Amino acid sequence: MKIAICDDEELLCSKIEKIILEYGEANNICLEIDILNDGQELLKLMAGGEYFDLIFLDIEMRYVNGIETGKIIREKMKDEITKIVYISGSDNYAMELFQVRPLDFLIKPISKEKVVWAINKTIELTSNSEDMFEFTYNKSLLRTPIKDILYFMSEARKVKVVTEDGYKEFYGKLSDVELQVKSNFIRVHESYIVNAYYITEYSYKRVKLSNGEIFNITRKYRNIIREKLMKGAIFQ
Repeated sequence: MKIAICDDEELLCSKIEKIILEYGEANNICLEIDILNDGQELLKLMAGGEYFDLIFLDIEMRYVNGIETGKIIREKMKDEITKIVYISGSDNYAMELFQVRPLDFLIKPISKEKVVWAINKTIELTSNSEDMFEFTYNKSLLRTPIKDILYFMSEARKVKVVTEDGYKEFYGKLSDVELQVKSNFIRVHESYIVNAYYITEYSYKRVKLSNGEIFNITRKYRNIIREKLMKGAIFQ
């Protein structure tokens, strides 16, 4: 789990970091923490492909305040996944925070109980969510439900994530994708991994998906696929 603390008060950052580290140690959970001093620094990091599960974000900061930072994350980066907990010395921001849809709003001084609640809630929401495939597209963090993916296609140095609604692509290797997805995905070709759930026709040399697309199975993968089918390792 990755957590960012974005605040220009060094003492407050240290306090929240200490609470998080103690929580991780007590619960045997690995928690990665990045401390940032302003919204611009956070946005630059995220635009470069970094992502966070949870952000503790101060509202009153120099350059770009917390509210604008949150709006950019939600609207420009189109990231609805990252949980944001706002921090402020005032409670006058309720209406302005509506568009950002924060997980919580903490008034200074910050209590340990509130920080722990935010971590627990983030873990709960993450564990209860559908299995997602996560990737960076146009400098934005995206997560697509694995069950909605028809297939992955490798082209040059990019991988296309294809669903019934179209596709998005990212820089990566198909071999890395193969390690991330569930066993119901099968490699049929050096350039294709298909979701067995959508296979409507299968033969030794090809498969057909529910959208009508046909994929030839290269010789290298024919016996592997047949063995998986015989053992019931696909369509689980």
